[in-house]
Amino acid sequence: MDTIKMLLATTTALLLGALAWSWQTQRSISKDAPAAELARIRTQLEEIKREEEILRTEKQLRDMGVTSSATGAVISPMNSNQELEEKAAKLRQIEDRNAALQRELEMKDKEVSVAKQEGNLIAQLDVEKSDKELRRARQITDALLMAKVMEFVNDPATGAFVTIQLVMPEHVTVDTELAVRRKDGIAGSVKVREIIGGEAIADVLPSIGPFSPEAGDELIIAPAF
Repeated sequence: MDTIKMLLATTTALLLGALAWSWQTQRSISKDAPAAELARIRTQLEEIKREEEILRTEKQLRDMGVTSSATGAVISPMNSNQELEEKAAKLRQIEDRNAALQRELEMKDKEVSVAKQEGNLIAQLDVEKSDKELRRARQITDALLMAKVMEFVNDPATGAFVTIQLVMPEHVTVDTELAVRRKDGIAGSVKVREIIGGEAIADVLPSIGPFSPEAGDELIIAPAF
């Protein structure tokens, strides 16, 4: 067995052993340390990528019958077919483990993202317990989009009304009241008078202050409180 073959065999064996150990260790690591866990997995992926490059380079050299720098002997491609097949099998094993670690890394990234979102939501809900305006602003922001204003008409003869495009027609019927959402607040309201296909006509309801719908305004169902 030449020096390069011995080195590659030893390196591959060590790599596979390290992967097996890290795979078992991964299952016992607490979820309380996601950052360290993700860093460990990324390090393993980088090591695997380097080993893949080494094996591919070695295979290309042997296919071309390149002289070994360690022994000065010419390696015959015909005599090394079995050896190349073995290395190809080991390379496939490494690639399979690489893919498995990559999937695990993506899963851990999602877990960290979800944990951060849950933490932010819990903190926000704690604040909202004592701040009703903040809670209502969040509800307005999170409300589903029902329709959008296409055109506003203010005719003294027929009154003020808007034509709207229905985004969720299954939730909008005649006499449905929709609130005009602007940022995290409600500017005014309209009431659906007539529905024609995917569009509708809605009357502008009186509001506390001056209010004129604008093309592009988002219409939602106002939160109950």
